[in-house]
Amino acid sequence: MRSLKNFLSLVTAVTMLGLGWTSTAGAADYFVFGQWHQQRGKTVGIPVGNGGNINQAASAMATQMGTGPATIVLEVGAFARAAVPFTIPIASRTTIQQLATSFNFAAPQAGNQTLAPGVKASRPANFSACPGQLTGCATVNGGTKNGRVQYTAGPNNFGGSMNMLIDGSGTLSRVVPGGTGGACPAAPGGNCPIVDHDQIGGIGLQAPGFSPGLTDINSLPAGARVQVLATGGCPAPLSFLQGCILSSTPVAGTGPGGGSTNYGFPWTTGKISATATLGPATPNTTLVQTGTDMRTSMGSGRLTLVGSSVSQRFVGVNYVSIDTITMTLAPVAAAAAAPALAPVGIASFTALMALAGGYGLSRRNRRNR
Repeated sequence: MRSLKNFLSLVTAVTMLGLGWTSTAGAADYFVFGQWHQQRGKTVGIPVGNGGNINQAASAMATQMGTGPATIVLEVGAFARAAVPFTIPIASRTTIQQLATSFNFAAPQAGNQTLAPGVKASRPANFSACPGQLTGCATVNGGTKNGRVQYTAGPNNFGGSMNMLIDGSGTLSRVVPGGTGGACPAAPGGNCPIVDHDQIGGIGLQAPGFSPGLTDINSLPAGARVQVLATGGCPAPLSFLQGCILSSTPVAGTGPGGGSTNYGFPWTTGKISATATLGPATPNTTLVQTGTDMRTSMGSGRLTLVGSSVSQRFVGVNYVSIDTITMTLAPVAAAAAAPALAPVGIASFTALMALAGGYGLSRRNRRNR
């Protein structure tokens, strides 16, 4: 009898999830499960330590209002990751030797949390934009900087502005052109590279998710210039990596400093195609991502949003970025109405549906024995 009651409670929760908890007339609270993925250029995910993913914070929440589709207001800091020191060696040793970071991630920020359907005053539903030309940009070089983003709206023109905040510290170790000299213990009879440790800390708000036309400029100080003396396997706990800088010695001069100018564009459940030339001798690189809104009319279900930016580093390299937020939303009221689930909460739509289906199959199997 207890198993039957638990099963009925589970069915109630699943049904209410599928209906979007239709007894709620106004705003309702939802659990949020998902991740925020950051892609910078063609190959680099930020944070580099886990492929670009920032998972939602524990017990992340959202409020939704209206229907078909519902407007969503995310809890401040719903997606967060505390600083985790990480060093990654770069496979190509011609220009970049190593990237070391210790970043904090948090999104959204207060007052920058709402995503909604409908016409947006800041932009057309569909647009092709470049830095300095927010509509009608015909080519990748059509604006003040190389780079173009093309937005094709999804149903209901759902989206808005929201940003990830990054702070902390980082170092990008780049080989100085022609910078070799002196005896090299790591390679007897040869030379070790001279490297600039460019600072990449204090990054601030990320441009993907900005309203069109907003610009962010990162100016970073010059770092130390050193001659690498030894490279090799990284020390624990990064021993699974290969090729970290193990020792170096200061040499005359400093790095040139760094930074970038970033042009951001908002979130959409539609499609984004973003193109830029990564450098003077490289072909165009294009990133393409498409969002979806698979929620019920009341807001339960899966929501995927994409946002983009165009950046030009001070060294003349251009690149595009696309961030992707993937969320599953489940109403708090449905969880509270299912006592059998209260100790563990609700993980997601799909987990509940699979659990209910598995229980029904188990009972049928027992009856057939």
